[in-house]
Amino acid sequence: MNMSKRIIDLVPGDLVHYIGSGVCAVERIEQITKVTATQITTVGRYPKGEESKRYSRKSGRQIGGSGLRNIWAVTPEEISEIKLRLGRKRAINVLRKTDWSTFDDTALESLLDIVHCS
Repeated sequence: MNMSKRIIDLVPGDLVHYIGSGVCAVERIEQITKVTATQITTVGRYPKGEESKRYSRKSGRQIGGSGLRNIWAVTPEEISEIKLRLGRKRAINVLRKTDWSTFDDTALESLLDIVHCS
């Protein structure tokens, strides 16, 4: 990622990219709510509001978390790209979990027209 700011230079109101690794790898955009000499506190902003989390101001690593959970400084352009990617993932998951047997024939035909399969 192109680091326009370093983690240590972030201030309240800045947006950061959160990446959590492991079995349930998660990524989202978080907003910084508080900065101290040693810690950064954030709240999740996209795709959903989340509880506050604390990170090391030096490394960006989550404090008290298990596994590798970090925040990264990002540019506005990178935030737009991340939001598009996350929106696409969410749409694919919603479509994958949809019970298509509950839709009538007209609705299914309309969906086929959208995806150009008819």
